[in-house]
Amino acid sequence: MKCLFVFPNAPLSPNFSGGASRCLGSFLALSSLGVELHVLRLLDGEAAERVFLHEVDRAVETDSVRKKAASWQDVMFSSRTQSPRRMELIRQAAAHPIELSFPAVRQLRSSFAEALDRIGPDCLWTEWTLSAAVACAANCEVPWIYSHHDWIHRIQDVRRQSSTGRYYLSDRIMGSAMKRAEHRIVKRSSLVITGSATEARELNWIGRRTPHVIPTTYARLPAPPASLRAEAKARIVHLGGLNTTANHVGLTSYLNQVHDLVVTGSGDKVDRPELLIVGDASRAKKVLLDQLREKGARLVGSVFDLSSVLRQFDIAVIPYVYDTGTRTKLPLLFNHAQVVVTTRAAVAGSPEAIDGENCVVLPSLDEFPGALVDLARDADRRERLGRAAKATFDREFTLESQLGAFRRALSCLGTSLS
Repeated sequence: MKCLFVFPNAPLSPNFSGGASRCLGSFLALSSLGVELHVLRLLDGEAAERVFLHEVDRAVETDSVRKKAASWQDVMFSSRTQSPRRMELIRQAAAHPIELSFPAVRQLRSSFAEALDRIGPDCLWTEWTLSAAVACAANCEVPWIYSHHDWIHRIQDVRRQSSTGRYYLSDRIMGSAMKRAEHRIVKRSSLVITGSATEARELNWIGRRTPHVIPTTYARLPAPPASLRAEAKARIVHLGGLNTTANHVGLTSYLNQVHDLVVTGSGDKVDRPELLIVGDASRAKKVLLDQLREKGARLVGSVFDLSSVLRQFDIAVIPYVYDTGTRTKLPLLFNHAQVVVTTRAAVAGSPEAIDGENCVVLPSLDEFPGALVDLARDADRRERLGRAAKATFDREFTLESQLGAFRRALSCLGTSLS
């Protein structure tokens, strides 16, 4: 089987971002199944430098991945476009919601068509919504899979709710157009894959066919030695780049509603858990960075080898309160034997997260302070939950454990893997 693998604005790397990790997992799964992969990467000029720098810094990793592709082409585009006037905006929203929501589609159309003609693929695999939008707008006759990461219109709603800025009529029009565009892409795709069980139900209702639910996979790390014990003094860890909506909104909520109560409830200063922030903070908002420094958090930035900073059996918080998209960090934290404390909404799409068995799932942020203080004082419980989390990862989130799911998805296209 010959496949054109399309994804935007990321390296195929396990530690650039959650979305990049998901793209890498799909790529490695298809490669392991013997699919001939031809890569078409769509790069926004403003994101390209970060992507290329990461690949240079991780040259061995980059080379290893690229060797698995039969061909590789990067296509540049610009996300800077002029907003249309009110009446033209309304007209485009009604007639061309995909092109309005993803203006890069017009810039990428010819390169996409050229790649199709040159490669002659049996199928397309499109990661993230922009890639699927390009395939959809091209009315591609080749069967294509849409690997859905999250609903952009819902993420935009979360941003709006957390913003103090005005919400204009043009924002409403654009939001409506984005929702219609995303629904249209789902309906026109041949098959949809998602990492969220809850979003799978919505995708099924929209597309009138059952999506394949495949969680994000990572390379398996060694299990904690049997002799290893949790440190008496716990740390509270937040993982993820601070510019993404879920991380920014979740961490801000944690700082505003939770952390001071944890400090107060922990008693003496020597017993207070350290707050460790792991992830790219270069594009974080100044108000968030100032707040983190005020709370005494330690920011270590983006780290290639997470094992160098994530201590097994520490507490990892996911304080996001919305059920949007795939929680790609959940399996990553499980792989590092972290004790995840999260809200029910944040992991609603991840049935692998079981409260009291391999993590702590709470109804809301109101329960976080008490739960975190109790965990910080109970090293034995942290060790038990961390080991169970690692066992869950080994069972559910490795490439080997999900190859069958990828094989079944490809078989639904009616093309042979041979």
